Amino acid sequence: MSKQKQQGKANVTWAAFIVVVLSIIVGNAVLALNTIQGLTQTQKSLDNTNMLTTAIEQIHLSVVQAESGQRGYLLTEEVDYLTPYYDAIGQIKAQTDHVKSLHSEIEGQAERIAQLLALVDSKIKELKKTVNLALDDKERRALYVLNTHKGRELYKQIRESVNEIQDRELLFKVSHFSKLAKIKNEAKITFAITAVTSALLIIGMFVVTRLNLRNAAQYRFELEKQNESLAIKVSERTQELTLYSDELSRSNRELEEFAFVASHDLQEPLRKIQAFSDRLETMFKDDLGEKGIDYIGRMKNAAQRMSNLINDLLEFSRITTRGKDFDDTNLNEVVTDILSDLEIAINESNAQFDVEDLPIIQADKSQMQQLF
Repeated sequence: MSKQKQQGKANVTWAAFIVVVLSIIVGNAVLALNTIQGLTQTQKSLDNTNMLTTAIEQIHLSVVQAESGQRGYLLTEEVDYLTPYYDAIGQIKAQTDHVKSLHSEIEGQAERIAQLLALVDSKIKELKKTVNLALDDKERRALYVLNTHKGRELYKQIRESVNEIQDRELLFKVSHFSKLAKIKNEAKITFAITAVTSALLIIGMFVVTRLNLRNAAQYRFELEKQNESLAIKVSERTQELTLYSDELSRSNRELEEFAFVASHDLQEPLRKIQAFSDRLETMFKDDLGEKGIDYIGRMKNAAQRMSNLINDLLEFSRITTRGKDFDDTNLNEVVTDILSDLEIAINESNAQFDVEDLPIIQADKSQMQQLF
């Protein structure tokens, strides 16, 4: 019972240890996943703001390039200045579409970007108008439009809008760099916690394994001790059984010897009784009369049954070693012999017996007589 309790305690210990291990593993996994998700999201935000800042700056540079080409052509009327102008005009369309595809996480930044793109569109229209007038030999009108300073005012608004957008993106970037540094510190702490818990788990596994081995060794020692005790008890019981068997064999031999001697000693007087009965019946048959001959017959039958009983006693003493084989036994004859042996006692007690017809069975006749 104590072993079962110890085994149950060991099972509970292992189950608790497994629960603790799984809890620590799950906790470390959750911390690691949160750290990775934080790093991924922060890095994604930084990449997005960098792309947006770069795209805004590219539009700004393209506007500056287009305006420089426009002013150079209007002032010099040299066609070479139109090359950077046309290049910038062609790039602005693609750059505008790229900016529209980007998304800013800053509140209100989408409206500022839309306002910037509207200013850029107005600026492009203003640039195209002056260049087209100059190309149509309307230089004076083009210069007039240029001198209205509308284009300069548009560029000023574009530059202010670009600066505002980039300043906000810069603040957003700085805050996310701080957040990234914080997440990195948390990752270091998470790694340290994981390392410490892993070390504790290893130590715990070592301790539990050692305890388990020690308990197993103790169980094995107790089992060996019990086996030795059981072997000693079995040996003692075997010796006792051997002694009992020897004693029983000796008793059986003594009983068989006694029965043999007793039957031999008892058979001799019976043989004399039978011999003298035969002589009386032979020599004095005429003098005895019918009643005397009946008595002699009864005496001879009784002597014969006595001889049979002595032989049966001898056989019964040998039954443990050499039992008689069963043969057909008429139970009616057995009962008749028994009633004949008990005739005097039956007459003295005035007893009456009613015996129905009995079957013939496979049995030892002498033992059946003893049974009845």
